[in-house]
Order: sequence, then structure tokens, then C-alpha cells
Amino acid sequence: MKRLKFSSEPGFTLFELIIVMTIIGIFAGLSGIAISRKSSGFEVKRVTREIASTLRFARSRAISEKRSYFFTVNNVTGTYGLNNYRIDEDADLTKVSLAKAFRSEVGKLLYDNNAADMFQIEFTMQGGSSGGSIGIGDDNIRYSISVNKLTGRIRVEKLQS
Repeated sequence: MKRLKFSSEPGFTLFELIIVMTIIGIFAGLSGIAISRKSSGFEVKRVTREIASTLRFARSRAISEKRSYFFTVNNVTGTYGLNNYRIDEDADLTKVSLAKAFRSEVGKLLYDNNAADMFQIEFTMQGGSSGGSIGIGDDNIRYSISVNKLTGRIRVEKLQS
């Protein structure tokens, strides 16, 4: 009977490498699932910060240019942006071009006005505003952006789910 000779050279066998690669693959798959569950929260937070900074920009621009600016949310086309004119309620909202688009499945924009398709907040040259609040969220996380009617200041707060 022949005896197997083991090499005295250091190294790993193919079997050991396959086991290690399998374990690494399992951990990578599990971490990918965990990251994808959290990513919608990051998207909601990003949209909230972006809208809040757009509102702050509108207020500062209205003050510096001494004219009113309007932050408009169009739920028909899924866009929001700044205008220096008021959009009529009778306007065809599909033809109103606004700067930014939001994904409605991630950022559901809820607001306390009764307008179903459009929402506007006016910023005046004195720093005030028409006031209002915008709620942004999904099933996991919700934020509220409040615009003070008197001062036009913007406040963002995280809501309990």
C-alpha cells in the first residue's frame, strides 16, 4: 500500500479555500439584505434635506431680490421647485416644469392644505411666508418640514412611526 506524502510547504488546500469563500459569500449576501432594508430611510432623509434646503434658499432669495418666491409641489407630475410667480389652481399641472423630481414610492408628500394635486408656499420679500408643513416618509421613517408663517423659518423634525 502506498502512503500519501504531505508537502511540508505552507499553503491552503483547495477545499479550505472553497469553505472560506462560501462563508464570505453568505455574509456578503446577508449584509446586502440588511443594507437594502435601510436604504429607503436614507432616501427619505436625503429628500427631506433637499426640500428643506430648497425652502431656505427660496426664503433667502425672496429677501435678497425683494420679490416673492413660490415653492411648488406638483403631485401630478411628481416634481417640486421654485417659481417667482403663483401657479393658478386651474393651470394644467402636467405642463408646469419644475426643477426637481421625487420618487413617489419613496417620498410620499403629505401636507395640511386641502389641495389634492398642488401645494405652494409663498416666501415674501420681508422674510415671511404663507406657512405650511410638508410631511415626507415611507413605511419606516417620517419627517415633517414646517414653515413658520410669520418668520418664514424652516424647521425639520423626525416623527415617531
